[in-house]
Amino acid sequence: RFLSFWSNHTVVRTYQKNTLHNNIRAFNPFQFNLEDSVLVNQTMNLKNNLSFSLPKQYFSVEYLYMKNQVKNLLYYGFESSHLDAHQLTFRSVPTSILVLQTIYNRSMKKNASQYFGSRSYQILTHQLQEIITLRFQNNITVAIDFLMGYHKNIVGSEKSNQYNLSFDFDYRIKEKGTVALKLQY
Repeated sequence: RFLSFWSNHTVVRTYQKNTLHNNIRAFNPFQFNLEDSVLVNQTMNLKNNLSFSLPKQYFSVEYLYMKNQVKNLLYYGFESSHLDAHQLTFRSVPTSILVLQTIYNRSMKKNASQYFGSRSYQILTHQLQEIITLRFQNNITVAIDFLMGYHKNIVGSEKSNQYNLSFDFDYRIKEKGTVALKLQY
C-alpha cells in the first residue's frame, strides 16, 4: 500500500560521434567522459523524476534530477557544456481553495572552451520559490509567487541576487473565455 504512493520516471538520451574504427568502444553509447579526445561530438541527457503523493493530493513531494552534457568540435577547437540540476518541490492542499507550493532549485552549469578562456564559466545557482494559490467557485484563481535566487560564477568573481514577485488573477467565463491579469516586479 505504501509503495503505491511513489512514482519514478527516468529518461536517458545519448548521441555520440567518435574517431574510433573497428573497436568495441566505438559502439558504447554510455561513454560520458568529456575529456576523451576520441569523442568528436557527444550529447547526453538524463532526467529522473521521483515523486510521493498522498491520496486526494493533500500533500506531495517531488524530486527532479537533470544532467546534460554536450561536447562539440567547432572550427576553433572543442567546446563542452555541462548542467547538473536538482529540484525539490513540496505541495500541500490544506483546504479546497488553498494550494501552497515550495520549490528549491540547485544547479551547476559549466562551459569550457579549448581556445577561448572568456567562454569558460561555472555558475552555481540556488533558488527558492514560494507560491500561494487561491481558487474560488471554479472560475476565479488568484496566485502570489515569490522567487529568490543566488547565482555565482565560481571561475570568475561575478555574483548576482534575483528577486521576483508576481501576482496572477484569472477569471474564467463559461463558454466565453478568460480574463487574465499578471503583475510582476
